[in-house]
Amino acid sequence: MTVERNPPPRNTCTSASRPTRSPLIVTLDGILSCLRSYEAREMLALAGDLGEVGYRWEAGEARHHMAVVTYLIGRPERVPD
Repeated sequence: MTVERNPPPRNTCTSASRPTRSPLIVTLDGILSCLRSYEAREMLALAGDLGEVGYRWEAGEARHHMAVVTYLIGRPERVPD
């Protein structure tokens, strides 16, 4: 009679046997990120709450095909010496 010293574990789930959830997680993350993003006017309001910090703020949207990127740029009003 032979006895196996290390029998294979039962009911194991290998990465090859279970479907990947990555596409679902990436899609959900992208949707939630879009929902919590700011509009250009909201960004300007946030920058305006900083008070007089010596910057000129510009906010807007850049569009390319179906993608839209909202941006906020702060430029010094005067160049330091």
